[in-house]
Order: sequence, then C-alpha cells, then structure tokens
Amino acid sequence: VELFKGLLYSCNDPDIFLEGNCTGTFQRSFSDQVSGTTSFEQLPRTWSVYRHGFDNLGLSMLTLWEIALGEKWTEMMFATVDSAGPGKGFVPHYAQHRALFFIGFVIMGNFLSINIFVGYLAHQFRSVKHALE
Repeated sequence: VELFKGLLYSCNDPDIFLEGNCTGTFQRSFSDQVSGTTSFEQLPRTWSVYRHGFDNLGLSMLTLWEIALGEKWTEMMFATVDSAGPGKGFVPHYAQHRALFFIGFVIMGNFLSINIFVGYLAHQFRSVKHALE
C-alpha cells in the first residue's frame, strides 16, 4: 500500500498534469471515419484512478491478485512506471525502477503456484502408489 499509494490517478483531459488544474470542462473531438466529419463534445474534467490501485489494503490485495493471475499485469506495471507521483498525472517512463517490483512479484507468484501444483501432483501419485500396494 505504501509503495504505490495515490500514484495511479490522472485527469481525463490529457492536457492537464496536476490534480489542482483538473477542474472545469474541456472539448473532446470525435471523428467519424465513414462520413469524414468531426464532432466535439463538452466533458467535465475528473481526477480518477487508473483501473485498480493501491490506495487501501482491499484494493491493493485485489490489484496484486490480478497481477498474480497474469491478467494485464503489464498494463498496471507501465501505469505505475509512468506515474509522476501523488497529485500528478502520467509521464512516460518516469520511474522505471518501479517495474522491478512487478517483475519480481510475477516471477515469485508463478514460481510459488508451480511449486504448489507440482507438490500436489506428487502427493496424489504417492497416495495412489500406496493404495495400490
């Protein structure tokens, strides 16, 4: 929780970097490929979290569970690497050392799950062998 708390927030307006500036509204353009027209929509700016996060213990456990399952863990890793800090948006490759945590967690998680699976299989084979003797 303490390592990544508050890091995964950003404004829905890509031109805004700081949380304090993420107020008011902005225009987002939508282009129609078929008709070749462009339309604009007025949207309110919101400061929101990217997917999950590490803001409390429950959310951290859910995020780590998703990473351990291998489900989009690279997206979460890159979002954490790109985060410039609490109250700030994303900057590409801002803190690359944060990737080491995710890579280590995935390696250890996969190693642990493989060991549990192989241990269970060995136990079952031993049980069957003793039952046949």
